[in-house]
Amino acid sequence: MDIKILEQYTLKTATASYLLQVYTDAEGDYRWRIMYNTEVVGTCNQGYKSKSSVFSNIEKQALVLSMFNKDLKNEID
Repeated sequence: MDIKILEQYTLKTATASYLLQVYTDAEGDYRWRIMYNTEVVGTCNQGYKSKSSVFSNIEKQALVLSMFNKDLKNEID
């Protein structure tokens, strides 16, 4: 896979560190992925034509995950 990493951010949890990478694929579309060590553990399922669109998708995914974590915590409590 021919990609060009544009930006990357470290995401830290209580037990691990992950790397969020924003990149362009071989077709020039913008994508994101989350890495743990050398493995891809999360990725978008489509390419985006603009960098702002890929960041919008990242924000939506973060919101969904935070809502899921809140609901899961409520189920456990």
